[in-house]
Amino acid sequence: MLGGEFTFTKYGGEWRGYLRKSSFWKYPIIACRLRVKSGENLPVYEKFRIGGMETLRGYKENEFIGEKLILGNFELRLPLDKNLFPSSLRKPLLDNLKFGNFIRN
Repeated sequence: MLGGEFTFTKYGGEWRGYLRKSSFWKYPIIACRLRVKSGENLPVYEKFRIGGMETLRGYKENEFIGEKLILGNFELRLPLDKNLFPSSLRKPLLDNLKFGNFIRN
């Protein structure tokens, strides 16, 4: 068996759902998520973290840290459609659109 300096317990669960009016009406979609976690005697590197693009947009990465976590969110998802922007804006906009993680110094 592996040994260590800490004895701790972690519990967690997550539910995700996607709502739309019917199979005929595909967009917009409402995405829902509920995440619940709890722990006891957690060392600092095992504590739960919220913040950043994956959990709570608009807050710094790992801004909230603790032994209990409840996170719920709803997102309205709309497709990027060719009719969304005039063709004169579409090409420059989409050519320069980049997705990724940003690192702060």
